[in-house]
Amino acid sequence: MQINAHGDVHLAEIPGVDQCLCDLGITNPKDNKARIKATKDDLLKDSYVWILNDEAFLRWRDDYNTQPGLITHVQTRYKTRGSQLFEGPNAIYALQEILENMLNDHSLARIYLLVDALNECNTELQQLLDTVTRKDRKSRSTIKWLVTSQHKPEINERLKPDALRLKVSLVCQELEKPLFPFETLNVLKELPSGLEPLYKRIIEQIQQPDLCIQVLRLAAVAYRPLHLQELITITRLPVELCKNSLWVTKLIELCSSFLTIREKRVYLVHQSVKDFLTNGKGSSIFPSSIYKEHYDIMDRSIQAMSAVLRENIYSLKEPGAQASGPGDEISNSPLMRIEYTCCYWANHLTNYVECPSRVQQHASILRDDRIIHTFLQDHLLHWLEAMGLLKKIFKTGQAMRLLQFVVLQWTTN
Repeated sequence: MQINAHGDVHLAEIPGVDQCLCDLGITNPKDNKARIKATKDDLLKDSYVWILNDEAFLRWRDDYNTQPGLITHVQTRYKTRGSQLFEGPNAIYALQEILENMLNDHSLARIYLLVDALNECNTELQQLLDTVTRKDRKSRSTIKWLVTSQHKPEINERLKPDALRLKVSLVCQELEKPLFPFETLNVLKELPSGLEPLYKRIIEQIQQPDLCIQVLRLAAVAYRPLHLQELITITRLPVELCKNSLWVTKLIELCSSFLTIREKRVYLVHQSVKDFLTNGKGSSIFPSSIYKEHYDIMDRSIQAMSAVLRENIYSLKEPGAQASGPGDEISNSPLMRIEYTCCYWANHLTNYVECPSRVQQHASILRDDRIIHTFLQDHLLHWLEAMGLLKKIFKTGQAMRLLQFVVLQWTTN
């Protein structure tokens, strides 16, 4: 069988192939194209017309060197089963075997397999994932899979090798906890199979939960990894704890299943952690909502900046003089503790305003003599100076545009 770019289907002259393909249920590309055009918006001509003259496309369009002989792998099973081969609960396994035989066909060189919208697979998803992730395939080095899917934890876990390694690491951490060897097997049996249920179990058993959850909430919504001093500035951890960076480090180590420290910066160990904490069952760490966390970060950021910012913070003797520190090495900078707050306070304000159920609160924080108005009135020039010293002028423009958006949201609502 050959299907070219014009949507023409060419059936190879192999005995019985017509009935076999009919029972298989293959669709005509022309019908597919008509359905898509009828149900979707029209294409913008300028966005696609260029490809029609592309040399690679023309070679593919005019190439009839397909592999009609692959149909024999289907026919071998079809001769004995007929249309029943493609029906019933065993059909998926029969088709898997046929596909594997095709992939191992010596007439094929490099193979590209495309699976679109994997998340829309409503039945036999695990069997399909088994096929995609199969490791013992003889010709696996010549096979490349391109898979698209919306976020779905069970799909992410199977398709991301680093997620699998992470799960193994988490299990090993849990197995280190038993005091006696005979407890190990019981712990292993109790561990849930999925990554998200495992996260849920770990967060339920975390030590110092009140303090750790504060840190996790901040790390989950932060726009970048935070320096330890930045984290101390933005959280409401006990003052005694914040005075000792070693204690703060120890606290983060209690969250080692979710967080790690590299060069004094706090990172989420994996994207799946962020997904779990912000969109999954782990979002219960936000007592009211994630929007409230954005507000708290904005509020604490403005308080921190108001306490630190002042005119000529580096005591520069001449305008335009270069100041060492902020743009080069944060640990030696007077702005060390507030670099993140200077750059991202407006982002968190915007995230808070996007919550539709808090229109009245939005209005109150934007009124005269409230926290934002007072900060801009007292420290706007100091903030602009700090952003220049931090070499983050482009962030200043972004922040001003975000503030404009917030004001427009307020006035329209």
